[in-house]
Amino acid sequence: NPVLVQFIEMESIRFWRDVETWKHSNGTTYAYVAGQSGANLYVVDLSGLDTNNTASYIERGWQNYGHTVTVREGYLILNTANSWDGCHIFDLESNPWDPPHVGIYRTGSDCHDSSIERLVVDGEERLVLIVAGGNTGIWTLVDLESTKFDPQSTQKLDHLYVIGETSTEPFDSFAYAHSHTLDASKNLLYVFEESNVYDIAIWDISNPKSPVFLREFSYSKNHVENSLVHNGFIRGDYLLVANYRGGFRVFDVSKSPTTILEVGQYDTFVNPELVEWPYEGAWNLYPGLSSNKVLVTDTKSGLHIFNIREQDVSSTAPTVSVSPSLSPSNAPSIKPTGSVSPTFCDDTRGKFINPKTNKQEPCRWLQARPELIPILCHESTEARQVCPETCGVCSDYCEDNFGGSFLDDDGIERNCLWLQGRERLF
Repeated sequence: NPVLVQFIEMESIRFWRDVETWKHSNGTTYAYVAGQSGANLYVVDLSGLDTNNTASYIERGWQNYGHTVTVREGYLILNTANSWDGCHIFDLESNPWDPPHVGIYRTGSDCHDSSIERLVVDGEERLVLIVAGGNTGIWTLVDLESTKFDPQSTQKLDHLYVIGETSTEPFDSFAYAHSHTLDASKNLLYVFEESNVYDIAIWDISNPKSPVFLREFSYSKNHVENSLVHNGFIRGDYLLVANYRGGFRVFDVSKSPTTILEVGQYDTFVNPELVEWPYEGAWNLYPGLSSNKVLVTDTKSGLHIFNIREQDVSSTAPTVSVSPSLSPSNAPSIKPTGSVSPTFCDDTRGKFINPKTNKQEPCRWLQARPELIPILCHESTEARQVCPETCGVCSDYCEDNFGGSFLDDDGIERNCLWLQGRERLF
């Protein structure tokens, strides 16, 4: 039974905000709230909630710069998600009520989200800013300690030292680097892509100077509802994901990256109007409450509050499908009949020309638009060649045995998911 303690009105064209809190060394906890579409940065002193249920606040400008906010290690980052505006860096320790702007990191495109982590680089612990670079499709690891900021200086830092970055090479299409989370070891970076090139990918950043791509995967019903993914967080052995139209999903990543199991789900998304807009559904989540409850917000159905207990998750849940095959985890409904021999095939990672727009599109673009499948697959021979499974030219009627295993050439026991993430070994 959540109780509304205080409402702070903040003007803008759109109603959404991002907020993070931080406790200063003086003992006072502050909230930093920002947005875009006419929204400004607000600083909220939460100490009054303990005495009279009223927090004091002040508006600090920086209109349209806070698509998302990052607060950690004494820094506030306004992630703009606007081309060329970059990640704006503020020093909270020196003045938490009116933090000075001390620097900018420019990605060459937009700065959609970021996190601040302590990572070991060349044997030395460094304070690292990990940036989701939006339209660059790249996550960049930046050394926040490469230059000591001078709050009094009129020269604002435009570029920090880049330690390492991911690559776009594993994917044939331009991806959108939306957000990310790290596992407890800080060796595995889980990244979330929002333009349907893929959904979730894992990078090994144990050597921050040279991230290595490990695999990608989707939620278990992606072959039914090809949902976008928004963001997620690691909590213990679980990856919690806001999966837009796929709702709230829980993955067991205790044996990641070789084995990933979807062990829990809740369909937050309700769509009585049958709207086809893909950016609807489970949009954000927060797992950091002291009560261990998880908050999930849905663009249609509002706020959901969850308890996640060991007895609530099932180790026998279907294994998640690995992009881009979109193979269902349960037996497909299409089976060969009579004496007809089935043709086995999968969609390729190539693109076809959409004759309506003369633009190149990948198979996933077509899968997300089922109403166009009979039209484009009929009109475009190229679409049928590039996306035979989506077009229904052929279909698989068998599935991998996820309970089994095999020995690789080195005598190491492997499973099907390990092989799916390494197409070069097929």
